[in-house]
Amino acid sequence: MPMGRRRRPENDGLPPYTTFRRNEFIYRGYRDGQRLPQVVLVRGTREDTPLSDVWAEWEKITGETEQRTLRWLWRQYKGSRRWQRLALSTRKDYEKRFEAIARTRTKAGGEFGDAIIYTVTARTIRTYLDRRAEKAPVAANRELALLRVLLGYAREYGYLAENPAAGIKGEQEASRERLVTPAEFWALHDHAPIEVQIAMRLAVGLRLRVSEVLSLRWSAVDRDRNVIRVVRRKGSKTQDVTITSLLAGALDLAKQQRTMGLEIVQMTAGGAYQRNSFKNRWQLAWENLRAAAATDPNTTVPERFTFHDLKAAGVSWADDPRAASGHKSARMTAVYDRRIRTVEGTDFEPRS
Repeated sequence: MPMGRRRRPENDGLPPYTTFRRNEFIYRGYRDGQRLPQVVLVRGTREDTPLSDVWAEWEKITGETEQRTLRWLWRQYKGSRRWQRLALSTRKDYEKRFEAIARTRTKAGGEFGDAIIYTVTARTIRTYLDRRAEKAPVAANRELALLRVLLGYAREYGYLAENPAAGIKGEQEASRERLVTPAEFWALHDHAPIEVQIAMRLAVGLRLRVSEVLSLRWSAVDRDRNVIRVVRRKGSKTQDVTITSLLAGALDLAKQQRTMGLEIVQMTAGGAYQRNSFKNRWQLAWENLRAAAATDPNTTVPERFTFHDLKAAGVSWADDPRAASGHKSARMTAVYDRRIRTVEGTDFEPRS
C-alpha cells in the first residue's frame, strides 16, 4: 500500500481518514471508490479528548476493528525497508525481544503487545522497564532499545507525534571484567572438538564475535601477503590482520577437516555452522574439560567464560588494543580492553 502524505501533528494517532478541525474529530472515508459525507465523531479539544473515544466512535461508524497496537506497529516495521537492511542475526534477536515485550501482562490483565500505541507513554515504558529489571536488568535494557527503534519508526512515519521511549534511561549495567588468560584458553582448547579449537583461535587472533567467526571464509585468507581480511560488523573497521602462529595453527587444523564448504569453521559432516549448533559444541568443550578434571588431578577447570570473552581477550592482550579491536570509538574499545595495565606514577621535583 503506497504511503500517503505525512499527517499534520494534530492528526497523529487518529483513525484513517479522520482529522481534527475546530474542536471536532471528523471522519470522511470512502466506499466503492466514492468519498463519503463527513461525520463528526467526537466534539472536544485535542488536549482533553481521549483518543480511545475517537477510535471507539470510528469503529462504530465504519464497522472496522483495526487497532494500531504495538503488534500492529511491529508488523508495519517488519514490512519496511529498514527491517530488510538488518542482519539476519539482528532480526532474530529483535524477534525474541519483541515476543518478550508483547507477552508481558499489564495491570489490566491484557498483554502489552495489545496496547494502542498512542496510549503508550513515557510513564508506561518506565513502569514496564522497572518491572522487567527486577528479574532481568540486561534483558530490560535490550527491550528498551527495541522500543526506542519501534516507536521512533512510528514517529517518523506519522503514527505518533513523539517517541515516548526516547528519554527513558536504561538500567545501569556493571561492565564485564572477565579476562581470559592464555593458560585458561589452552586448558579449554585442548579438550574441545576440533572445530571449536579452530573457532577459539580465530576469535582471539582476529578479535571476532561468534557470528563473525562462523561466517569467515577461505577467500579472506591471503597467503601471499600473510593476512586475513576481516570485515567487522556493527560499524567497526575492516582490517587486514597478519597471520600469527595462533592463526596459522587454526588454518592448519581447518585444512585437516576441510570439505567443499566456503567457511573456515565447518561441521564434521561439512557445511557451515548455525549459531545454535555451534553453541552445543562449545558446551561439549566444557563438559570434556570437567570430565578430564574428574579423573586427572593435574587438569584444572578455570572459571567459566563465554565465547564472546575470547574477543575481549584478543583485544586486551594486544599491544595496541584500540587498533586491534577495529572499533571507531575509544568508548567501545574500553568495553573489550579488560587488562589492568601498569602506568607511570606522578612525581614532584624534590623540595628546594
